[in-house]
Amino acid sequence: MAGDERQKQGTGETLPLGQKCEVFAANPMPGFDTVGGPTFLARMKGASTADLMAIVCRQGYAARMDAVSQLRGIDHPSILRLIDSGTINWAADGARYAGFVYEQPTGPRFWNSLDEVRAPLSEDTINRFFVAPLAGGLQQFADVALMHGSVRPTNIFWRDDDAAPPQLGECVSVSPGVGQPILFESLDRAQAVAYGRGPGNTVDDMYALGVTVVMLVLGRNPMKGMDDAAIVKAKLDHGSFNALVGNQRISSSHFELLRGLLHDDPKQRWTAHDLAQWVSGQRLTPKQSEFSKRAQRAFVFEGQELWNLRHIVQAFAAAPGPAARLIERGEFDRWLRRSLSDSDRADSVQEALDTLKKSGRTTHYDEQMVAMVGIALEPQGPISYRGLTVMPMGIGGALAETIRTGGDVQLISEIIANQFIAFWVNQQHEAKAELVPFAQQFERVRGFIERGTLGSGIERAVYEMNPNLPCLSPLVMNQHVLTPRDLLPALEKLTTQSNRPREPIDRHLAAWMVVRYRGIDYLLQPMNSPDNPLKRNLALLTFFNEWQLKFGPEKLPGMTNWMFSLLEPLARRYHHRPTRDEVAEQLKLAAASGQLNRLVQLLDDPKLLERDRQSFDAARQIYRATVAQIGILERQAKQHKEVAMRYGRPVATYVAWVLAAMAMLFSIIRYMTN
Repeated sequence: MAGDERQKQGTGETLPLGQKCEVFAANPMPGFDTVGGPTFLARMKGASTADLMAIVCRQGYAARMDAVSQLRGIDHPSILRLIDSGTINWAADGARYAGFVYEQPTGPRFWNSLDEVRAPLSEDTINRFFVAPLAGGLQQFADVALMHGSVRPTNIFWRDDDAAPPQLGECVSVSPGVGQPILFESLDRAQAVAYGRGPGNTVDDMYALGVTVVMLVLGRNPMKGMDDAAIVKAKLDHGSFNALVGNQRISSSHFELLRGLLHDDPKQRWTAHDLAQWVSGQRLTPKQSEFSKRAQRAFVFEGQELWNLRHIVQAFAAAPGPAARLIERGEFDRWLRRSLSDSDRADSVQEALDTLKKSGRTTHYDEQMVAMVGIALEPQGPISYRGLTVMPMGIGGALAETIRTGGDVQLISEIIANQFIAFWVNQQHEAKAELVPFAQQFERVRGFIERGTLGSGIERAVYEMNPNLPCLSPLVMNQHVLTPRDLLPALEKLTTQSNRPREPIDRHLAAWMVVRYRGIDYLLQPMNSPDNPLKRNLALLTFFNEWQLKFGPEKLPGMTNWMFSLLEPLARRYHHRPTRDEVAEQLKLAAASGQLNRLVQLLDDPKLLERDRQSFDAARQIYRATVAQIGILERQAKQHKEVAMRYGRPVATYVAWVLAAMAMLFSIIRYMTN
């Protein structure tokens, strides 16, 4: 059993996790492994005894970091106590993981498998030593409005012959519903995909506790061997209580307990407070659920006789084309009003049709109609659209898992674009005001999806809807970048890899950054200019510089050199050669400093750029004036040549004639003299 693996002494090196604990990486504890990740021996820093265990979470999952503060306020012997949380740098692979440190359980894992067959426990043992202590622990979860989400026999540590109370295991390494078998999920959540079940409610823990009690009463899993679809169908056909208990004879106290805990209407299901009253001896009578209301006459659809709304919603979702035709002809409206006597539901269906008609017909009009009608019929249930079923609050989780696994996000994009959420909120009459911010968030997300620019798109949507989701960019996915301070150290590690990309950004990283640091998205706008790579790279530098100034660290030599390799051509913007050479030299020094701000000061110095521009303009003016003067001189030189050619010959002839005459006269005088 898992309890046999409890250890007190560790071996080998320790790795820090959180503020107070350290983990023995060489001492795994496989008996305590969870859905979220493997477990290792741990201790408080400086302690001589290792009496803790650390869960090292798998990468890419949204661990429930937002629940840590609430869990630290829970102190109950039936709840495994959370000691610390944070991240751990795993030396073996150089990756960084989220982690949680818990106290080691006092007992063994209660059931190692849901297929086990054990001797049924007595009524007194179940009521006094199992239900009563767990009721106290779950009451504390309800007091802080936090769903545990992992209540099941395989996540309970207890030895039924021990005086120590049972302990509920961890609940934060994955989102609620992930890893929880459908058997323990309420009917609404069971129909949704695991990552699309949403945060849930504390009454869902009550349901899971009820299923667990059934297994203790019977000594086995009543649905052993059934697949998920068969389990959901059985619950739909017979109701959870009848599907799980069947014809088994159980005590009157357990009959009342299980009727309350397994109620399929969450509004009528027992709360933690109701359970506490039952434990104290008060008796409660569960009410009949409106969801199990049977019509006077069956609704015949695709050869099936359907008697209640839940069956109809499922049948419509499986055949949206025929369903849409029946709805449009008014046949379903008449059945709702006459056979089910439910005018309110009929009015809600008409409201769905009116809302849909305003949007006009689209490619998947029938599927949209069936989804909207399903919301009108089951306001507390999931949304089913084109084969995908999600709880409204679970759309973000489903999108994150689809992206993480490389799936097609088209269906979820359509669910958001078709404004199903706005209609769903309008149908939640009792809690409508509380859900308005939720609807407004989806309206914003719809706008982001419609924009394809950097920092928008489906990538922006997934981080807007998942505040606990680490960055899913391939650049940093193995470094569990959850908070703004995590980002630049993760990119700094990337700079040492030979296969690093050309630039330290992609669509996921940009979207994560603008969501985690509101108000910085305006710096992304110049990066949407692919035709001007230098402008884009300068904007990228400014973006990361702002991040370093805000969140650190102070020195990033790898990042500055990476940015220098992209921005070195910007030094050639300077026209003055000595300035250009000086800036290039200063850039090299700045790159070695590890401070992106120094690169910004050199490359985006408005005063230096203005002086260089003014000097260049002055040089251009001097150049133009010089060129003009040379032109004048050249024209003047050309004019002198023409003058010489025009007047030179007559003058030369005249001079020659005069000289000849003088020579002749001189000769005559000389002759006469002789």
